[in-house]
Amino acid sequence: MKVSPIIIAGGSGTRLWPLSRSNYPKQFLTLEGELSLLQSLAKSLQHKLFNAPLLMCNEDHRFIVSEQLRLIDVKPQEIVLEPSLRNTAPAIAVACLLQNAKDNIVLILPSDHVIRPYEKFIETVQDSLVLAESGHIVLFGITPDQPSPDYGYIQAKNTTDLTTGFKIEKFIEKPTKDNAAELLKQKGMFWNSGIFLSKASVLLEELKKFSPNIVTQTQKSVKDSRKDLDFIRLDASSYSNAECISIDYAVMEKSNKTCVVPAAFEWSDLGSWKSLYDFKAKNTEGNVIKGDVITHNVKNSFIEGEGILVSAIGIENLVVVACPDSVLVVDQAHTHQVKEITTQLKNNNRSQADSHSKVYRPWGFYQVTDMGERFQVKRLMIKPGQETSIQIHHHRSEHWVVVNGVAKVLKGEETLLVHENESVYLPMGVKHRVSNPGKIELHLVEVQTGSYLGEDDIVRLDDAYGRHTKSA
Repeated sequence: MKVSPIIIAGGSGTRLWPLSRSNYPKQFLTLEGELSLLQSLAKSLQHKLFNAPLLMCNEDHRFIVSEQLRLIDVKPQEIVLEPSLRNTAPAIAVACLLQNAKDNIVLILPSDHVIRPYEKFIETVQDSLVLAESGHIVLFGITPDQPSPDYGYIQAKNTTDLTTGFKIEKFIEKPTKDNAAELLKQKGMFWNSGIFLSKASVLLEELKKFSPNIVTQTQKSVKDSRKDLDFIRLDASSYSNAECISIDYAVMEKSNKTCVVPAAFEWSDLGSWKSLYDFKAKNTEGNVIKGDVITHNVKNSFIEGEGILVSAIGIENLVVVACPDSVLVVDQAHTHQVKEITTQLKNNNRSQADSHSKVYRPWGFYQVTDMGERFQVKRLMIKPGQETSIQIHHHRSEHWVVVNGVAKVLKGEETLLVHENESVYLPMGVKHRVSNPGKIELHLVEVQTGSYLGEDDIVRLDDAYGRHTKSA
């Protein structure tokens, strides 16, 4: 029997800020090698053991998910859009409802974890199939190599009544570092990886037993869902009425069907800059260096320059991450408090909480390069064969200069071909669209002028991607 992977691709983009943002959380980041965390996971599931994966994701991330999978030639079974954030239990319930034919075995996987080597991961899944087929919910436990306050813990019962795993004594919330050290003195302690294997029907039975509201509302949401392009849109009303709770609280801590299997693979949820530092290879001074960085007398630090030069002298045990619009400096002992910064940013309506200066769209991306009173300059990249929406602006005019490629521009009722080093002016209130009819990327410089330059000054008249009027 094949296993049906379910990838939970949510995320709020707070723990690895400023690289991650709410509109671009860490599963989309390239933290190791050339692939993002999501791409690495999806690629690893291209194995004869697995069916095509089903993905659950935030509606705002749908085009990023779709594009990242396209780039690695992975065709998912479905991409299901969560209309609101209700934590993991409702998302998993929806996925199990969609996978409940023929008593499928499902493998639940967060999209933003690192697993290696994948051969050992496959081995662990295969060794756990017998338990899942017999009606157990099999959690993969990671043998701790240090007392960590970043992870939840599972204590196994001191018995060997299961062939490849152990029944669970208790779940333990993320402890303090001192308490974590005490926990590791006890037998049978594992980190909770958040990865588990089960029959879809068993998970639904346990959800119905302990959180019946979730099953009732998600059944309605799936029944009233609709197909939109490459996505399944759940009914928003019923989904929002589902209890907002994690699968651990809803089922795992209450069910007598859970067991833990020691994982044969290395794992990290990269839940903080410290855990990312611990997971990465270091140089001879104990540093992790990425990007445009110059150091002198620096030890045991993580330093990254993302599109900006970072110079550091005489520091130890720090994390320094510099993006074009934000810089983070934090002692490694306090990286779990980065969420406090993102909370302040959100409370002050700072754009750095949500978006980078480079913002991805289904047609490509735009990047703000300069702004001031009554003007803003953007760089636009339109992918071959793609186009923006037909739109008008009430408060700004735009000038487009083609830097690379050929632009097909709709200006009012007129269609123009604009070549490299040529420009076009789009007055306020005139409908317009730019398309890339070529086979190479189209790059433009856009200069906006006007009394208001916000992204909500867009009225969409037509859009190939089914987006609402509110965003570009």
